[in-house]
Amino acid sequence: MTITNSLKLKILVLLCLFIGLDSLSAQEEEVVVTPKKVKIKNSDSEELSKEISFDVKVHTSGFGFAFNYGLIRSAKKTDMFTVGIVTMKHPREIKQSFDVFPGPLSNSPKAFIYGKQNSFYGMHFGYGGKRYFSQKAKRRGVAVGYNFSGGPAIGFVKPYHLDLIRFTEDMNDFEIVSEPYTEENANLFLNIGTIYGASGFIYGFGKMKFAFGAHAKSGLHFDWGVYNNFVKALDVGIMIEGYHRKIPIMLTEDNKFLFVNLYLTLQLGKRS
Repeated sequence: MTITNSLKLKILVLLCLFIGLDSLSAQEEEVVVTPKKVKIKNSDSEELSKEISFDVKVHTSGFGFAFNYGLIRSAKKTDMFTVGIVTMKHPREIKQSFDVFPGPLSNSPKAFIYGKQNSFYGMHFGYGGKRYFSQKAKRRGVAVGYNFSGGPAIGFVKPYHLDLIRFTEDMNDFEIVSEPYTEENANLFLNIGTIYGASGFIYGFGKMKFAFGAHAKSGLHFDWGVYNNFVKALDVGIMIEGYHRKIPIMLTEDNKFLFVNLYLTLQLGKRS
């Protein structure tokens, strides 16, 4: 799980965005404790009972997004229902480009990943929660706790298309054709001299296959104004997902069915 320069850049962008949002004014809040339960209210004396938020996540093998619906049970406890999607890259994926027409015929070929067979995306459905260690609720105060969730996962295995150079039989002409990997075109797909570049994201959806499994995650949760109407938080932790079979991402490397990654999440939303 080596942290690449690309991941460092993603983390830096998230942190800069978060620091900028922290300058927004937060509403005053108050925690009213009764003998039966803790009622959480904002400055307008409105009781807060639910929250809706969105996640932007970067992890050591890609990035992701999620939607969360939470039920505020007490000052220290929120139960969460989530649905999200993450990209999952093989650690040996390396983007490169190779100009098969150097000199005057050069036409700026597109970058591609040599040996890649499929792109992989995981959709997560989860139930979990957030638990806070303290009830720090003053203006701009930081509540620290932990989060956890888990549930079923569906993997989407989308064929990776390359623009391949196919010459005519007399070798006097050629055409560039977008193709996924097959046993029949292996001599072209794995020949760097006949690869013009990656075809693009839109290719492969019609031949997508599925994998089924489960996922879980847990980490530390930092919430700026946990009892405000505005949700503004950072999560950092570990995420695990596994599937019923190996996911064929690469042709030239070993593939696996279990993925373990570190993650950083920016969470924004609203409580009511």
